[in-house]
Amino acid sequence: MNNIDSVNNLNSEEKKQRRSPMILSRIFCLLIAVVIWLYVVNISSGDYEKTFTVDLSVEGVTELAQSMGMTVYDQAESRVSVVLSGKRNVISSVLEGDIRAFVDVSSIESSGRHTTAVKISAPSGVSVISYSPSSIDVMTDLITEVTVPVEIDLQKYSISSGYEIGAYSTDTNSVTVKGPAATLGKISKAKAVVDLGAGWITSSFRNSAELILVDADGIQINNPFLSCSVDSVDVDVSVLLRKNISLAVEYEAGFDSSKIQSVSINPSTLAVKGSAEILTDISKLVILKIGTDTKADTVIKIADLDLPEGIEYYGSADRVNVHIEYKPLVTEPPVTTPPETTSNPETTNTPSDTEASSVTEATEILSAE
Repeated sequence: MNNIDSVNNLNSEEKKQRRSPMILSRIFCLLIAVVIWLYVVNISSGDYEKTFTVDLSVEGVTELAQSMGMTVYDQAESRVSVVLSGKRNVISSVLEGDIRAFVDVSSIESSGRHTTAVKISAPSGVSVISYSPSSIDVMTDLITEVTVPVEIDLQKYSISSGYEIGAYSTDTNSVTVKGPAATLGKISKAKAVVDLGAGWITSSFRNSAELILVDADGIQINNPFLSCSVDSVDVDVSVLLRKNISLAVEYEAGFDSSKIQSVSINPSTLAVKGSAEILTDISKLVILKIGTDTKADTVIKIADLDLPEGIEYYGSADRVNVHIEYKPLVTEPPVTTPPETTSNPETTNTPSDTEASSVTEATEILSAE
């Protein structure tokens, strides 16, 4: 029985060994068949068609300006649908940017509306089957120029408490725009857009801003046939700080400040605003120098205060009262000097008449007792 089982096992192993090469051969044949199929589909098969949508450009604008003094200011279409045909592998490698759709305006001789044929340039190895539209209307006009003001537009900014946007200016107050007269008449100004993005503003700054042409309603005018004397400007923006600074007094050189009991100032602070760079470092303002001739009460007009350049007062009070409390004067008693006495040998140690009389009276009283 064991021998029979052994024989069966050997036969099973032989069958498996014979089956394995067959399976590998079949897989290999399948792979070859797939490769051949892909070759036939991509290389040997018939033409393959694909539709592309590409931008439509206008060519010959420079020639039109030089010969006729005109330019294009509008076109009916800006995109063209193009159908190409070719081998699948070639068509699959074509990109929209490889196809050029354009109209040529170099031969136009008058201003107005002109129907112009669309032309297509495709890569080698493919054929243009069709495209739409096959022609478009192009509007031309005489080239003129206009000067418009530059307006600053600050966008997307956050400013810290106590700070505010002050004056701002540009290195260019106006720009010259050249282009078709029909479009220039719509331009009201050139807007310098300053997009500050995230972050808090705490100091003055300078930013470069792109110019955008807008009409009277602030709507942007997009026309590729317009040219501006500058494309961007530098914008300087000042940032102001509002704060209360303390008012203080000082003593003149040589003045004995120990004579002062106290000094009161009303109001004690001043509401000011000005350049953040200057005002940030200012904490007090000296409004009076006390000397020997300073009165106990002094009134100072705020308008007469010597504020730092670029700093201004914005409060409601119009004057500051300064009261000086002097220490009371202490009167010292006069110092007396005893008179000098002159020595006399004859009268030295001799009592005066009064003293002699007193001694005699005392002696008589004692005797009577």
